[in-house]
Amino acid sequence: MSHEALSANLSRKAAAILQQLFTSGDSQSLAVADCLNSIADNGEDSASDAYLVACAKEIRDAANAVITALTPTNTRHQRQRRPTT
Repeated sequence: MSHEALSANLSRKAAAILQQLFTSGDSQSLAVADCLNSIADNGEDSASDAYLVACAKEIRDAANAVITALTPTNTRHQRQRRPTT
């Protein structure tokens, strides 16, 4: 998978982890790296490690909301079962 160049505003640590995500081989990691790299391109303040950590936490929270919404609960799952004959 290819990606655009890393933002010049990134710290060494941030650049290293984003590069790792970009080259991991899975599209989910690539998507997270691309999102955080785009945020970092907005300027030095947006590229600070602390700001990127906060953004990564928001991405995690949004992903958890999707997981919660799409994971069937036992009650829902039981209602969807068809009676056996």
